Amino acid sequence: MKTRYNPTGEDTLPPILKEFLENLFLGLIIFTFVLLLDHLFELVDLLLNKGVGIGLTLKLLLLLLPSSLSLTLPISTLLATLLTFGRLSENNEITAVRASGLCRLELCENTPGGGLRRVTFF
Repeated sequence: MKTRYNPTGEDTLPPILKEFLENLFLGLIIFTFVLLLDHLFELVDLLLNKGVGIGLTLKLLLLLLPSSLSLTLPISTLLATLLTFGRLSENNEITAVRASGLCRLELCENTPGGGLRRVTFF
């Protein structure tokens, strides 16, 4: 990859990655909570009505997380990608980055799509 002149000395891609990760974690929390909501009612019922200890209830909740994360991680990744590039497009930052000499593929390098492209094709 060619090095380009950057008058500010800042790297332009980590803010994109930072915003992407913020959106990813927000989506993970929301989607995981919604997916576990049905199980949460059952766990609260076990805790309050059946007399099961809080330690066992938390262990059951932790055992439910991997199955829910296998569904919520792809959805959260899609949401984070759409929100990140939607905001960049809304503020015309994509046009500014392209005018500075970066192509679309270089702009997407720090997202999971760029990582998948590198692993698959290179």
